[in-house]
Amino acid sequence: MDIKEIGNMRVKQLLVTNVLIVLSLIVFFTLVRFVSISFSQVSMIVAFLLALQGIVGLLRGDTTKSLLPIYEKVAVYEKEKMGREWYKERKTNFIGSVLLSCLMFLQAFWNRSLPEQTFQMENSFLAILIFLTLALVNIGSVIRFRKIDRSLSKTDLKGYTRKSNVIGIGVGIIFAVIMGVITMHFILL
Repeated sequence: MDIKEIGNMRVKQLLVTNVLIVLSLIVFFTLVRFVSISFSQVSMIVAFLLALQGIVGLLRGDTTKSLLPIYEKVAVYEKEKMGREWYKERKTNFIGSVLLSCLMFLQAFWNRSLPEQTFQMENSFLAILIFLTLALVNIGSVIRFRKIDRSLSKTDLKGYTRKSNVIGIGVGIIFAVIMGVITMHFILL
């Protein structure tokens, strides 16, 4: 692939990813507004979706097949470019989804005996959540793309998965703290 083709592929990848995130959040929060659902049930739904994603990914193994052609094209490109790191990254991501799913199931279990408060969100909070999520995903994706696309050989990416996971955990903690502060702000107002 030449540089222009890679750039076009990455733009399409980001566009599709952003559309999927926004549509998913809109559908989820629209359903929550019209259907009375508790915090525990929301945790169960998220846990189930994460578990499904992780388990299906682990069972699929190293295949590059995808329902969306752009993701298949990206997977083929990255598999060739990254070599062994591609396998490590995918396996780590899917295992992470399963572990996060376990935490969400645990949270649902802990909240099961709480009074059935319905899950509700203000529009301004939802807008902030969507904005921060998109910003985080896009910035992380662009950094990842640059590292992969600019590497000259597979050895340039050796240890990439471990380093990116450490950075991801740090950014995740910072994001959680920011969301906690924003949530407390909305609760206390």
